[in-house]
Amino acid sequence: MSEISYITDENGRRTHVILPLETYQALLDIKELLKSGSLQKDELYYLNFKDHQACGYPVGPKANPHFILTRGSEVALQGAPSLPERIMELKEKLLDSGRLQLCPERNAFVLTEDTEFKSVSQAALLASGLVINGMEAFKNKAGFSLRRSGYGRPKRSN
Repeated sequence: MSEISYITDENGRRTHVILPLETYQALLDIKELLKSGSLQKDELYYLNFKDHQACGYPVGPKANPHFILTRGSEVALQGAPSLPERIMELKEKLLDSGRLQLCPERNAFVLTEDTEFKSVSQAALLASGLVINGMEAFKNKAGFSLRRSGYGRPKRSN
């Protein structure tokens, strides 16, 4: 049996699925990978801004993840006037520690090592120099934002 079949109720609604054992085992394997969190580094998210790009992945609880910007991610030279002072201070700390260095060829600062941030938006603000929502700004290769991928707190319904 290599096809998927369904069991329906008296109203014709599908209630159960019958699938090949290999498919079922593959689903169990995926479930274990998701539970272990080992897919996190494989699922990279990108932030494109002003001809630059930052790249990273979420870590920690899905409702409120931290975010790791990977080595080589670009950071805007200038921040918008509305950028919070705490982000400018964070940028200075990274520059002082050598984790962020000027790269004249790329016309940007560049991270010299993977760096963890307290929130996705903190990483997005630092990288872009703009006040943006990191959960919406970072997108994977398929074009899905972190929020659409299931990260962040669920939106409250009114």
